[in-house]
Amino acid sequence: MKLALVFAIAIAAMPRITAAQDTAGHGIQTTIPRNQPVMQPNPPHVEKPPSSEPPSRFRQIYACDKKKPASASALGEIHDLKSVTVVGPNGKSAAAVKEILPNEGFSAGVFRGTRLELAPGARCSAGSLAILASVQSVEMVHLKEASDKSAIARVAKYLEVRAREELPGPHEDLNPPVYHTNYQIKDAKVFALPSNYVAVLANITYDPMVYDGQKYEKHDGEIEAEPMLFLIRGKVTELNKEARKGSGICDRLVSAFTLAKRLHIHVASNGCNNGINGQLVFDLSGPSPKTVFNDWDLSD
Repeated sequence: MKLALVFAIAIAAMPRITAAQDTAGHGIQTTIPRNQPVMQPNPPHVEKPPSSEPPSRFRQIYACDKKKPASASALGEIHDLKSVTVVGPNGKSAAAVKEILPNEGFSAGVFRGTRLELAPGARCSAGSLAILASVQSVEMVHLKEASDKSAIARVAKYLEVRAREELPGPHEDLNPPVYHTNYQIKDAKVFALPSNYVAVLANITYDPMVYDGQKYEKHDGEIEAEPMLFLIRGKVTELNKEARKGSGICDRLVSAFTLAKRLHIHVASNGCNNGINGQLVFDLSGPSPKTVFNDWDLSD
């Protein structure tokens, strides 16, 4: 009995031998010290959505509870705050921070969320924003439509210049697979904003020119007008110009508000011909629009 016990202790103290292969494919033995921990597979990786990273003060509302209209789910974890402000097309509402939601799969990764409870009488609207600030520090700005033909003319001039800039050079070695020309404004709405800003939401058509390996030809299919948002103050700024290089992006001006007396606008964008979605916030308190929130393709 004692001999068996001694033998068991000796076996337990011996180093473990594992089989492996050398670079030539021959079997070799690798000695792992007994006190060295064995590497375990990594747990499923949980990302943090861009909107949850400091110093961003915004979170996307990605879901509403159909049975509880005042219950909203904000993307990312909200800590150290008892209440936040939710803004959307219907105005603003204080919202109490209730609980951290479990992991949920989205097209851009696996994220946690935070359940919010809106003030009595307020209803959740998917696509709204949660602002990590008190309701007293946020003021909604009325989007007043204005009659300003000069603003539309400035956007038309901007599109003429853009079309010329997009023309491929005659000696380019790498021709872009497609470029756009012949931009036309079908109709447009103009909104007067504080800080001498003017927003123009224009429905625009264009001709896609497709490269067939030797030359460019006009795409045969019909292109529907795409709503594009522009801001004017001194110069014309196309807010989604970079995102629009890869595919058609349709814009919607959701709301305008001030946060600590700084003017912001909330823009909802989506792929006109695909399923991507974006929620963006621009700070208009400086000399030019500044992107302060930019979440794309986080829908489930």
